[in-house]
Amino acid sequence: MRPISLELQAFGPYRDRVFIDFEPLYKGGLFLISGVTGSGKTSLFDAISYALYGQASGDKRSQDSLKSHFEEEALSYVDFKFHLESRVIRVKRSPAQRARGVRKSLVDHPATAELFIDDELAATSVREVTEKIEELLGLKFEEFSQIILLPQGEFQKLLEASSGEKEEIFRRIFSTQIISNFTARLSEDTAELKREIDKLDTRLIEILGQDYETQAYEVVLGRLKTFLSEEEPRLIRLSKTIGEKVKEEDTLKLRDHDLKARLGIFEKRRNLLKEEARIAGIQKTLELSQKAARLEGDRKRLVKLDLEIVRDKKELELLTGQLKAHKKASGRLEEELAQLARKKQELPKLEEELQGLRELRSPLKDYLAALKEEEELKDKRLVLEKQLGKLEDKKEELSKKKAAYDRDKNEQDKASRDYGGILEKLMELRQLRDEKIGLRDQLVKKREFHTRLELLDKELQSLRRNHNLAKDAYTEAFKSYSQSLAGILAGELVEGQACPVCGSIHHPSPAGKGPLADHETLDKLREEESRLQAELERLGASRSHLLEEIEAVKATSDGDLKSLEKDLEGIIKEISSLEEKRDLLKKVLEKKLVELDLEEENRLQVQIDRQKTSLEESRFREEALVVRLEREFDYRSLDDLEEAIKKKEESISRINSDYEKAREDLEGSRSQLLGLEVKFDEKTKFLEEKRKSEELERSAFRDRLAQEQLEEDYWKDLPDEASLLELEREVSNYQVQMTSLQQQLQGLDEEELKRSLAALEEDLEELARLIKGLREEEKNLSTSLEATKEKIARADKLYADREKLFTDYERLYNLSQVASGRTGDKVSFERYVLASYLDGILELASSHLNSMSSGRYNFIRSDAATTKGGGKKGLDIDVLDSHTGVQRSIKTLSGGESFKASLSLALALGDFIQSQTSSIEMETLLIDEGFGSLDSESLDSAIASLMELRGRGRLVGIISHVEELRERIPQKILIEKTSRGSNISVVT
Repeated sequence: MRPISLELQAFGPYRDRVFIDFEPLYKGGLFLISGVTGSGKTSLFDAISYALYGQASGDKRSQDSLKSHFEEEALSYVDFKFHLESRVIRVKRSPAQRARGVRKSLVDHPATAELFIDDELAATSVREVTEKIEELLGLKFEEFSQIILLPQGEFQKLLEASSGEKEEIFRRIFSTQIISNFTARLSEDTAELKREIDKLDTRLIEILGQDYETQAYEVVLGRLKTFLSEEEPRLIRLSKTIGEKVKEEDTLKLRDHDLKARLGIFEKRRNLLKEEARIAGIQKTLELSQKAARLEGDRKRLVKLDLEIVRDKKELELLTGQLKAHKKASGRLEEELAQLARKKQELPKLEEELQGLRELRSPLKDYLAALKEEEELKDKRLVLEKQLGKLEDKKEELSKKKAAYDRDKNEQDKASRDYGGILEKLMELRQLRDEKIGLRDQLVKKREFHTRLELLDKELQSLRRNHNLAKDAYTEAFKSYSQSLAGILAGELVEGQACPVCGSIHHPSPAGKGPLADHETLDKLREEESRLQAELERLGASRSHLLEEIEAVKATSDGDLKSLEKDLEGIIKEISSLEEKRDLLKKVLEKKLVELDLEEENRLQVQIDRQKTSLEESRFREEALVVRLEREFDYRSLDDLEEAIKKKEESISRINSDYEKAREDLEGSRSQLLGLEVKFDEKTKFLEEKRKSEELERSAFRDRLAQEQLEEDYWKDLPDEASLLELEREVSNYQVQMTSLQQQLQGLDEEELKRSLAALEEDLEELARLIKGLREEEKNLSTSLEATKEKIARADKLYADREKLFTDYERLYNLSQVASGRTGDKVSFERYVLASYLDGILELASSHLNSMSSGRYNFIRSDAATTKGGGKKGLDIDVLDSHTGVQRSIKTLSGGESFKASLSLALALGDFIQSQTSSIEMETLLIDEGFGSLDSESLDSAIASLMELRGRGRLVGIISHVEELRERIPQKILIEKTSRGSNISVVT
């Protein structure tokens, strides 16, 4: 993970939006976060941790305290972007809070989270984002806080963590979950085998009884086999006895069946005798059917005659209804004809009205023509008024154009006058510019003078330096020469005699004799100094002369010429603008002159006068039409009049046709009524004749019934033909069965048969009880033997399965005990593997710790065999103290030593993870405080170790108050604490 940027707002002490670009910090590899207490240094780590996992970096900070108290209304959020392998990951979170909503009022906002991978949205819920981050980084929050971001106060957690805690952390880092799963699977498989064995033992107890729990399997099985060998022969004897008794029973059953069959004949005869009365009734019904068959023809003729009478009655009733309807219709038609006769009397009046309508045609036609002419005149007048309005508008527009043309013409004249004035000013400025250009040559000369002056000053400076050197050399040589003379003179001094220089008679410290200076050299030095002095004077005179020449041309400056050039440029631009304006006005005037047709106004006036004349004529004609339109008509068009005439003609025609039709309908109705009356009389007479014939037929039929001794409704109770055939068969069968039974009963005594049957059934019952007892005994013995055999078979199979499972169980149990760390040193298989990783980490960490502790400490893994306690072992860490040669607990180190040990372990862990696994990227290390506990030498070692990471492409960020770190680390994030929240600046 390589941070790219961090953006936060209303978070912790940061009121406003804060954006940190981490890219510039990578060039140093190490950066410092510095600021006063409470300014928000740790809040930056909290922001990163919250963005990734939804939790602050320290345990003491809850999500409720993340929002800034400096800004209650703004929405608090964190937006963190980082590289992960070749992908760019961006995660944005916002805690649950109360902030401004869409309508600017305070509303409750739920916690939100979004995850983007290469700018594509990958997750949107708080839980999904956290799970996805854990998957991408390969670390949970607790592991992230002990490996990449080391919070304040929790720096030593990994160092002092127990073997069990380290096991949980390293398992995810080094992907040893498969080993843990393997160990768990061993335990599960062992437990599963044990459960299977227990199940088999339970089933064996169910089969063999409680003896299986206290006795050997072979002993219990032997007793079962002995029982089989003793009871199987007895079962064979029982089966043989039962077979003999069953044969005896079958013989008795055959005899019993024969006796019951003979007694059944007597019973059948008694049952047939019970049917004798019913059969007699059937025979009577058959006799009645034979009599009815002889009368059936007469009965059917009588029924047919009755049906015809009923039909004729219905027809007569129908004719009666028709007669009533026709009489009613004739009355209605007579009334309608009378009404139409009254309407026919009104025809002369209608014809007179029709003639009046026809006479309206000519005057209405004249009226409509006048009305149309009036409408046309009105339309024409409106058109003329509209055209007149347009002509007057056009005239007014022409007047406006003419006025605009006059204004533009005046403006053009003014522009021409301004143009002439500005041209005169341009000529004056150009003359002045020519004069100034002559002076500019002098300015160029002035610049040359200044250049020469600068060269002369440099030459003078060099010459003065050489002169001073020559003067110093001469002075030193002269001093040396004087000292050599003093030494010669001192050598000639005598104690008690006056010195020729100072007059003293005592000489405690006479000058020693030095080397005698060369007088010729002294002269050369003096000549060189004099020559340089003369050259200085010459150059000084030249400089003064040059300054006078510069002063002569000083009156004209570059600024004057530039100002003049600027004035000229402005005048030229003004002239150009005036020329453009003049040309534009000229074009506008030419265009308007073309548009402004001076003759157009006269033409418009002529057209206006003509239109006014036409308008007056139209109004005069309208007034003349008023007289023709004074008459009122009910009809607004000839079509309306013709429609009224047509309706009147149709009304007259309809009255005539309706009268004729009603007269014809009445005559037809009277004719039909006469025909119906004739038909009714004929039908009545015919029906009376049929009734008389029916009475004669019915009297003769009753006489026949009396002869046959039958009731008049006899035929209602007679069965149909199929039923009669069935009854005949039933009587015939009864007679046949009765004859057969009489023959079978000859020579049989019913009482004797009953006594023999009773004795036989007693013998059968006794024999059946005996057989039942034998069979129950056989069944019980057989069931017991089969159950015993099944027990032996099931027990043998289950015991064989148990023995096989027990062999596997012993092997897995021993393997599980070793893998789970329940034997020997109590080190599990997974911790054994993790211990090898830890050894590699401690080897790297020892090099850092050895350097930071000046060679005193090295890491060493605790020996599981000597570690006290019954907990998990194998991943505890000790230090080897080279000063005492003693291996001791990491917890015995001082505060500063513990920080160095923790830092060494963190650095080594990152290097080792990066080299061993590609699933977790360890490109960043963030450390909160701890450096204040180090002395100067330890601080140097710690910084040196951190700087080594720069060459490996890793970024280390530290939070510290140590002033020395602020001076030594160039890349810094400086935090300023203010009354309105903290501000951030990045120094690279």
